[in-house]
Amino acid sequence: MPSKRAIGPLDKRNRVSRCQACAARKIRVCHLRCQAQTKRNPGAVFVHHPGRSEGAAVQTKSLPKPIPEGSEIRFLNYSIALLDSNRFVNNHRTLATEILPLLPTSSFLRSAVRAVGALNASRHGSVCSDRGGPNSAYFIAFSAYSTSITALQTALTDQSIAKRDDVLWGTFFLGLFELMVDPSGEGWAKHMLSGTSKLLQLAGPGDTMTASRRTFFNVFRVLEATRAIIYGHNTILSMPSWMSLQLQLSLQTTGWSAMDEMISLMIQVSSFSARFFESIPYLESLDTGALVDALGREGLEVQSSIYAWHDKAMLEFGSGELVDAEFHLALACCHTLLLFLSNNYNYYPFWHDKPSPRLPQDKPRGHVKSILHHAEHILNTSDVSSVLLIFPLRVAGTQAESGMRARILGLLDGVFARGFVVARRIQDDLNEVWDDQGSLIPGYDNDHEIY
Repeated sequence: MPSKRAIGPLDKRNRVSRCQACAARKIRVCHLRCQAQTKRNPGAVFVHHPGRSEGAAVQTKSLPKPIPEGSEIRFLNYSIALLDSNRFVNNHRTLATEILPLLPTSSFLRSAVRAVGALNASRHGSVCSDRGGPNSAYFIAFSAYSTSITALQTALTDQSIAKRDDVLWGTFFLGLFELMVDPSGEGWAKHMLSGTSKLLQLAGPGDTMTASRRTFFNVFRVLEATRAIIYGHNTILSMPSWMSLQLQLSLQTTGWSAMDEMISLMIQVSSFSARFFESIPYLESLDTGALVDALGREGLEVQSSIYAWHDKAMLEFGSGELVDAEFHLALACCHTLLLFLSNNYNYYPFWHDKPSPRLPQDKPRGHVKSILHHAEHILNTSDVSSVLLIFPLRVAGTQAESGMRARILGLLDGVFARGFVVARRIQDDLNEVWDDQGSLIPGYDNDHEIY
């Protein structure tokens, strides 16, 4: 048993925080297994601070617990906890139910889930987050991620890969991992476009969906719509066959889903936006008046669809039905789409005196205020995934007056605090936009790190 360390006559401390053996080894605080240490409260370490009142003790933060052998269950629990605190769809509570049966037979999915769980664990004080050692959760997270990439490459050689739900869910977890570690967001976009979308295309929308695949498809829709509209890409979800599948699935549900229809509008706007920008080079030539008019009319039709959704949403709101966080997200996206569509036409001179979905000068401010109101509600009161606010906040920032900009950066801080480092990229983008506009937020420091 470790002997208690003696206090010398000239030592003004009334207690010490380590035994003689630990002092000889130059260990600042005894190891948790040291009996001299654990005689105190096992959940806390008491240290003496000079200058405090005689005999006073300060309870410090609990020491992180070392990762035990066989920590698969622990990291699985942290993965599930992350899913529970980041709702992508209304039935998100069933995600764990769909994923757990796939784990025993899929080394790829197990590694991807372990990577996300270990990364989430590394950001909590109850688990050792020392990045330096191979037993740290942070090290384990990246090791599992590397293993999952290798396992995915092996899975891609399977002729029946398009039928494997475990591979689809694995790409979801890999994308989630990227959103948590890669500020650029490029890794997530790559997994969504080159991974998940390709697998769904191979299977096709005509195949009978398992319960697991149907749940996955609902999650995929909201993330893929976000990716497509942020990056200005087309998406398989805009293809007639996939739109028909969504219509069939929506007919099987009861009641009106505001977010389901909003996702369809996001897909419509992203598809139109991609064609819009493909047409811009042709507008530099002569005799393009007909094309300018056609793009203006089509933009107005898209805008009318957004307004029609908003009118329907307001009727639902006025009916006294409970307005949940998903409804707030849908409303935030509605105001975002109107700004996004207007911005596209504002950037070019061709529609300054022609019919188009450009908003009057007094309208953007109201849309920005609405986006911020709904975003604050989501961040402060709900478990809706904060990463879904990236698109609304990015677009709101392009039209935000100087008094609203610090508020937007604060909301992006909230997204970052929930584990999504991609929020830093959006802050940097907006600061560049505001710098070009001559009003960079003075003294705002983006140099933060998350663990």
